[in-house]
Amino acid sequence: MPFTMHSDGSNQISSASKPGSLRTWQDGDIAFLKICHSFSPRDYNDLIVSGYIHEKATCHPVIILKANSGKAIITPVTAFSSGPENNFLPPWQQIYHKQKNLDDFRAFVGTRRPNNKHASLKLADARMQMPKPQVSWVYLKHFWTVPDTVLGRFNKAAGILQIAKDSLAQLRQDIKQKYGVQLRDALDRLGASPAVQPAPAPAPPASKSLPAAFAAAPVSAVESQAVQQAARSHTAPVCHPPPAMTGCSQEATCKAFMTYSKVVSGSAR
Repeated sequence: MPFTMHSDGSNQISSASKPGSLRTWQDGDIAFLKICHSFSPRDYNDLIVSGYIHEKATCHPVIILKANSGKAIITPVTAFSSGPENNFLPPWQQIYHKQKNLDDFRAFVGTRRPNNKHASLKLADARMQMPKPQVSWVYLKHFWTVPDTVLGRFNKAAGILQIAKDSLAQLRQDIKQKYGVQLRDALDRLGASPAVQPAPAPAPPASKSLPAAFAAAPVSAVESQAVQQAARSHTAPVCHPPPAMTGCSQEATCKAFMTYSKVVSGSAR
């Protein structure tokens, strides 16, 4: 099911969309995904019209899972319509979200967890908390690659919030384990996948180790005698060359694979 919009989204939009708000995002920053109606025509077509991101996933704070060259892989932090009006009912107990995978929910400190299998997400500064500390969830399957032009500053906190490094690492690891194919697509869109390099050509084996099919053709007695006579007379022998062989070629392939340790270390930029 799609995400729901924060009730205070209008205030976030005006601030996050101000000129000069564009910044270079770092892994672990908490930014703001602007409302889709403020996207440029190109961004709107690429992200919304294409169906890559549902419009209701916009207008949310997002965690920068990985930043690279003007783009970022993001995952939203959302209340899933939970609040005082429904006694902070968690999403997995709501009719619109009860079909979601229970084990894909992650919760910030102060927010109810679906079970005790996963630790609460923490902010880098333990003195700070999410603006909605009782209703701040992340859903593992929801992550996308977006350009920095659709991101702004999350103005519901004093300064840039950052998720703790261990929480970021655990999020990445869990996403990699459960949604590896989707993650590789996100990394491709980000431009963070390693370039495919052709495998080096193998060195030719020594003649003594060549198989019989690749050994030199045997020299006849007449040719051998001609070689010996030429050696004595310093005249180059005239030999009949062996039949031409059909060359064999081997196509070298290299399969690119982004280990998540590179993502965690930030080496895949």
